[in-house]
Amino acid sequence: MQPSMHRTVGYAAVAGLALSAAMPAAQASGWEPERPIEFVIQTPPGGGSDIYTRIWLGVIDEQNLSPVPVTPVNMPGGAGAVALTYLYQQRGDPHYLTPTLNSVVTTPLQQTIPVMYPSTDLTPVAQMVIDPFMLWVHPEQHADIDEFRQACQEERLTSFGTGSRQEDRVQISILQEAMPECMEFRYVPQAGGGDVASKIAGKHGDFSVNQPAEGMPHYPDNYHPILMFSEDRHP
Repeated sequence: MQPSMHRTVGYAAVAGLALSAAMPAAQASGWEPERPIEFVIQTPPGGGSDIYTRIWLGVIDEQNLSPVPVTPVNMPGGAGAVALTYLYQQRGDPHYLTPTLNSVVTTPLQQTIPVMYPSTDLTPVAQMVIDPFMLWVHPEQHADIDEFRQACQEERLTSFGTGSRQEDRVQISILQEAMPECMEFRYVPQAGGGDVASKIAGKHGDFSVNQPAEGMPHYPDNYHPILMFSEDRHP
């Protein structure tokens, strides 16, 4: 699934958990929740962070890991800026968690928000998963990477993503550089990864860069990967 390229392209979506504000280690280790915990999700339903959060909350409930309810709240917007700003407003209160990924780095690069990175604004709790990005297409439009490369030379292809300067936009720019024979890709931002996958599955564009979790609802009939951004070939 990996073509010959002019440069190596590698990018992973890292999902982790962060608290709303920094807490001393000793205080955090002895802390217990006093009221319901709010899980602030930076994407709309169907986005990678939303999918992971629902899985984690299911485990918490099944294993009875929390003495208080843990409530998911979707706050999409600004590639995480809305949710991160909300967390900043709760600073010092550890009853607020968020799953965060590459956007915690890329979002502050394009706009000034109260929570910047790297900083002491967020307390990392755990790294949960490292998820590879894949190049996804509708199977009726591009069967494999060879067909994709041929098509991109004949017409300008449209990609969908989560926003300017976000991790998928960075990856698509690297892809463009690695495939100089292709016409310039058109990039259309969406609210989240779930919306991106739905657009390609509905044949409204040519390709996207998504995590596997975001693509699986449409796989394999309407959405399939033809390239994984990794140094190692995936089986």
